[in-house]
Amino acid sequence: MLKIKNNIFIDEAQLSFQATRSSGPGGQHVNKVSSRVILSCPLQAIQGLSERQVELVKHGLARFIVAGDIVKLDSQKHRSQFANQQDCTAKLIYYLQNALKEVKPRKKTKVPKAVKEKRLQEKNKRAKLKQARRFKDE
Repeated sequence: MLKIKNNIFIDEAQLSFQATRSSGPGGQHVNKVSSRVILSCPLQAIQGLSERQVELVKHGLARFIVAGDIVKLDSQKHRSQFANQQDCTAKLIYYLQNALKEVKPRKKTKVPKAVKEKRLQEKNKRAKLKQARRFKDE
């Protein structure tokens, strides 16, 4: 069982890994070895989610969700399949934890009256100073 939060877990038996060839430049080793790993995790495998949390996960992981309810992640950072598998699992946990964070609504604030008054007084003072510098034709 993978622990996401206090009471939210994923059954590791529900995760499926597929190995494919990595993309990008490389030597002949790249052409022979399937080191890239694709992780598939159905949303039903995540235990302990409320309906609200399911919606948060769907919204937060929208770019990774395919076929309606399957989360797909991939990793080709490492040269070994096992390391990429571990990386995919870590990514899944990280993305789920971020998706489950509740965003606090922003509180609107006002500029205090004293600050407005001070700004206007400074502005008035500056205007008088500039006016005093003007050349007067008499």
